[in-house]
This record gives sequence, structure tokens and C-alpha cells, in this order.
Amino acid sequence: MSSRYKTLSTALLVSFLSLFVPSTATAHLMVAQHGTLNIVNNDVFMVLSLPLSAFEGLDTNLDGEVSMIEFNHQRAGIIQTIRQQISLMDQDGKRELQGLIMSPQLYDGHHGSEGLPQLTVMGKFTLQGIKGTLDFHLGLYGSSPEEQQMQITVTSGTKKQQVELTALSPKMSILL
Repeated sequence: MSSRYKTLSTALLVSFLSLFVPSTATAHLMVAQHGTLNIVNNDVFMVLSLPLSAFEGLDTNLDGEVSMIEFNHQRAGIIQTIRQQISLMDQDGKRELQGLIMSPQLYDGHHGSEGLPQLTVMGKFTLQGIKGTLDFHLGLYGSSPEEQQMQITVTSGTKKQQVELTALSPKMSILL
């Protein structure tokens, strides 16, 4: 392998791995209370921005804010809650959420919904085949009124569907 290709492959590897390193920047990966489900072949790729207030007991020192240390200490419980409260079902039953990646966006000093701490969650569901209807359930909503709803955009090729899920109506059907 030539040195040019070694350099290029190293740069690509470093770029890819940097996606998994927590950022200290305050920019959000996704707008709060929004999400996407992108259907590609037999996979459904999910990105959601969830309120941290949807997860109980994260603020262990009771200072009113969730620190990165507190978040990391509760990581296993957060993953378990996500797997229990977010589901996708097809004609063959519940699909497993795979490749779960979490990126907390903690307090950034602003007020309003943009300043509320969020958790960006990414993962994918693999389907046996695409036919019929998919049912998506989201059971994670925060404590404030603006955290009681979630705007979801579903794309599949050229088709696009937008739905608002709420704590009172947490389920949607995706027509394929």
C-alpha cells in the first residue's frame, strides 16, 4: 500500500473515531424535541434529541444540573431505559435497537428550550423485510410542557412523513 493511501486511510479512521469522542462544544447535534427515522433498505436509522429530565435519578448530588460524571455513572441505567421505552415493531414483532450511541448536551448557560439539557440518541433497527406497517413507540418525555412532545420526520426514499408524538399519544404507524 502506498504512503498516500496509508495517509488517507489513517485520516479517514481518525475522522470516524472522532465521531465517538465527546465534544465540549455547546452546539447541539439535533434540535431539542426532534427526531428522524430514515429507512434505507432493511434498516431504520434513528436519531432523537430527548430531554434529560425524562430519565429519573440522574442528578445524584441534587444541585439541579446533570454533570458528565453523573451522566456516565448512570449510563447503564440510561441505556436500559432507552431500550425499554423506544421500540419499533414490524409484522414479525419487536426489533432490537442496535449500535446505540448517546451524546449528552448538558446545560449550556442559556434559558429556554435550547438551554435545556438534551440527550441525542442514535441507533438502528434491522427489519426482516420491508412490507406492511411499522409501529414506532417513544415513551421518554420530560417534565416541562415543551418536553411533552416530539417532532419525528420519517424518510424512505422519496417518501416523507412528519408526526408529532406526545406523552399522551406516544405511538405512530409508519406506512411503507
